Amino acid sequence: MTGAKQAGFTLLELMIAMAIFALAGVAVMSSSSAHMRAMATIEEQQLAAYVAENELQIALQATQWPPKAEQSGQTTLAQRQWTWKIRTKDTEDDNSKMLTIEVSPQQQPERVLVTLTTFVSDPNA
Repeated sequence: MTGAKQAGFTLLELMIAMAIFALAGVAVMSSSSAHMRAMATIEEQQLAAYVAENELQIALQATQWPPKAEQSGQTTLAQRQWTWKIRTKDTEDDNSKMLTIEVSPQQQPERVLVTLTTFVSDPNA
């Protein structure tokens, strides 16, 4: 029976196949992890954009002219704490001002996620 051919895989072939599948699994896990981190970042930036839009709408409803030079505050959205700052700058037109709104996580106020800039004009002009 020494000349009979055996069917199946050798141990070496099985180990190579297992190594290939292990590397493929690591690649898939790495890709999934990177995707989850990217999704979390996008979610955080979108929520910060909502905060900026909300504060912009509040600023646009203000009746005080000219707007305060600088305003800041904190708010909660989606069970997260946010810090916002509104800066007012003069423009060439005396009847309009430039508003810049910056939003950051309350735990990291130096990490600005969203900056929104718009122009407002004197409602009495």
